[in-house]
Amino acid sequence: MAVVEVTTGVNLTQYLRVQECLRKTGAKIPGRVLQVCYGNRSNLEIVTVYETREAYDEFTESVLAPILVELDYTDIDYQSTILDVHNVKVFSPPDTA
Repeated sequence: MAVVEVTTGVNLTQYLRVQECLRKTGAKIPGRVLQVCYGNRSNLEIVTVYETREAYDEFTESVLAPILVELDYTDIDYQSTILDVHNVKVFSPPDTA
């Protein structure tokens, strides 16, 4: 079953630094379907959908946790909630031709 992680308490600079580290590792993130980051620059909301709870756990433990340690982000007071997903639909953008 797919899961969604909803994270708050991260600012834009922190988010962008983590994303840059992810790019530098070149790590593939199997099972990650979609991520949307939005909201107030000082307290973003990040919604990430994973194919399974196991894919989320693997990414968090193997890839994300070491990056958070490297960036000294282990004391950030962020909140993360994991919820079961009942439906995922991907919509194509409208044809602009």
